[in-house]
This record gives sequence, C-alpha cells and structure tokens, in this order.
Amino acid sequence: MLPDAHATLAQLRRFKERGRSLAAGEGTRTTLVVAHAEYTGHQLLLRCLPQLRDRFPGVTIVPEAMPTTAQLTALRAETIGLGIGWATGDVTGVRARVLSTERFMALVPAAHPLAGHAELNASELSTTGLLTWPHQINSGLCDRLLSAFHIGGADLRIIRTADSVHAIAAHVAAGTGIGITVESALDHQPPGLRVIPLTGPSTTADQVVLTSAEPSDTATALRDLLLHASAETPFTDH
Repeated sequence: MLPDAHATLAQLRRFKERGRSLAAGEGTRTTLVVAHAEYTGHQLLLRCLPQLRDRFPGVTIVPEAMPTTAQLTALRAETIGLGIGWATGDVTGVRARVLSTERFMALVPAAHPLAGHAELNASELSTTGLLTWPHQINSGLCDRLLSAFHIGGADLRIIRTADSVHAIAAHVAAGTGIGITVESALDHQPPGLRVIPLTGPSTTADQVVLTSAEPSDTATALRDLLLHASAETPFTDH
C-alpha cells in the first residue's frame, strides 16, 4: 500500500498548490478538476465534456489522471470536483454512483492453446504467467482480481505489470504471457490477440463516478451527464 500513499500525497500537494493560487486571485474563473483512473472508459468522458462546456461556458475544466485511492482523498479535501474510478472499500465522506460493471478480459496470443476458449476461469490461468496493471495505479482492481483467483482456488502469477493496456498487449504479442485488463480499457481489437472474458465469482469490477458529499453544481451536472450517457450507451464501444 506504500506506493498508493506516495501517489496520494503527491497528487494532494499539487492540487493544494493550485487551490492556493486560485484563492490568491491568480485565477478568475471557476475551475472543475475532473480526475480519472487508468483503465476507465475515457470515451464516455470525452462525449460528456463538450456538453458540460455548453452548459457552463465560464468554467475551466481540468482533466487529471489519478488513481482511485488518491481521488477519494482529494475529494474529501475538496481539491478535485469529480472523479471516475473503480469501486473500493472505504468511501466515507464521498458519494459513489456506479457507471458500469466491467468484466475482466484476457488477452491471449492467437496461437496459444487457450485461444479457442469462449471464456476462461481462474483455474485455467493458474499455471500461466499474467501481465496486468501495477497495484499502485489501481489497487481496487488488483484486489478484485486476487479475490477471483482466491475464490477459484487458483494461483495468481503476475510476472509483469504495465501502465497501459497497449503496453500489456505489446508484451502479450511478444510472447511474455497472457494479459489481464478490463473491458472498458479496450478501444479496439489488438491484432494477433484473442480477447476472452473471464468467468466466475469476482470477475467483474464496478466503474464509479465519485463526488464530494456536497458537490458543486458543475460537478453534479457532469455526474448526471455521465450517468445518463452510460445508461443509454453500451460500454462495449469504449
């Protein structure tokens, strides 16, 4: 958990400095900082931000990449206005609404013996080296994946981590192992790889929109836009 703590402190220091600058009069317009965790569905956010700008033309919108754990701390400190991340245990003082439930997906080389499967369970992957995201980027997703293997009585053998699904796919294509990601992170079919859903308990994760206990009008409007868009748009087109 130590890398998570370091990431959270670094993010908070930066946003506190920005908040002090605005309070000192260096910024004259309202600012909404929108944090998003790695592997969340960025296409949904891209569709909603222009609508928010039309409604609030005087607001400066600042997207920032930030792990979910750091988002929770920043929302409590009111240094960001809204976050998109992954469901996690302690959300005290923060409002969380589910945007989508995403399946874990395996990236498998086309020539691999498992490539012909329609679905894969944890036991079928227990003897295979896996590539996935670093714990400090998405500890909630890591914990969820660990739970899936624990419940299935299988060993989780992570041999390499990468900061993006594209980097994971490259290692898989190079023959390093099988990649694990979430459905919302896939915006295309990686050439030469099969994308196979995982099946079994704990093989999904909730993507959530996070706000403070008393969000601003702008944050509330963006939250509602995201919820509306997620309800009418299948997440398979991320």
